[in-house]
Amino acid sequence: MSDLKPLAELLQKLFSTDGFENAIQSSDVKGANTEHAFDVIVENQRGIKLLGIPLFSGKSLLPLVDPPRYQRLDGVKVTLPHESMANYPLPGVDWTWSWSLWYVLMLHDVDEIGWVYAPFWKPGSCWHGKYSFGDFVRRRLWVRRRHRERTDISEVN
Repeated sequence: MSDLKPLAELLQKLFSTDGFENAIQSSDVKGANTEHAFDVIVENQRGIKLLGIPLFSGKSLLPLVDPPRYQRLDGVKVTLPHESMANYPLPGVDWTWSWSLWYVLMLHDVDEIGWVYAPFWKPGSCWHGKYSFGDFVRRRLWVRRRHRERTDISEVN
């Protein structure tokens, strides 16, 4: 998805192991041979505020027009059993979640629960953290860290 490309590039810089070196070292993950990765999921909703009450839902998304309710930063749809983030699978049996929960990414201009708003899904849309009249779509980012032990061929022998 082209409108997610700048966001993906920004997050790639933010979540590089160089930028998070101190966080990784200060965590309780053991061993120098540990590989770390971050999974980021975009949650999309459509709706409106009526009399100050937000009426947004992932079930309001329009097929063939809107992105899926959950997607990766590259635009690939994420199917979650029972629509629960807790059911997002690890990429392999050798991976373990470093963080027990998913966290909303509270970077830049977001509202108090991490949403950014826009009038519609369009590349280059002006996303902002405060709802304005005419904003019919919103999205937020969820992030979770995982790790696995690296196994070198020399260790196996």
